[in-house]
Amino acid sequence: MTNLSNSGNTPPPLEEETAQTLADDLADTKQQLVKLGRRVFQLSSRVASVRHEDQAFFDDIPSDHPIFGNENLAEMQLNEFFKASEGYVALLKEVNVQLLRLSGRLKKE
Repeated sequence: MTNLSNSGNTPPPLEEETAQTLADDLADTKQQLVKLGRRVFQLSSRVASVRHEDQAFFDDIPSDHPIFGNENLAEMQLNEFFKASEGYVALLKEVNVQLLRLSGRLKKE
């Protein structure tokens, strides 16, 4: 049986899919999101600690560093990236709700 939570490979064929694999993969994905959230908060604190006067702090970063992207498209690329990221989180929530409904474990208020 394939375990996606550790392999990072493609999902198992539908005929090999199990409820356990789905539940494990959802739990693993949510845990990765928690870790990402913690990392974002840490980055936020680190960036906030750099004063506006310290712009020279970034002078050693090459202009072709992936964080800068294409200068002419930087803001558009940022907007597209984060819009897609928000969509992924929304989809993860929908998948979680759907799995809970299918399992009969979604408590209705």
